[in-house]
Amino acid sequence: MKTALLEDPGLKSLSVSVKTYRSEVLLSGFVDSPSQIQKAVSVARGVEGVQSVKNDLHVKPQ
Repeated sequence: MKTALLEDPGLKSLSVSVKTYRSEVLLSGFVDSPSQIQKAVSVARGVEGVQSVKNDLHVKPQ
């Protein structure tokens, strides 16, 4: 799961925590923009076997 995020050029430098329990994924941490949140959730949903993604990502305060 984390590998899929690291392989995406727009996400690989982020400090995102990925926890997986059965077929549910929890993404948490801070990103630079709302579009990175959307991209991370989209990538996670695209991984085979993932049935749900819980998003706890936040945009870093500027």
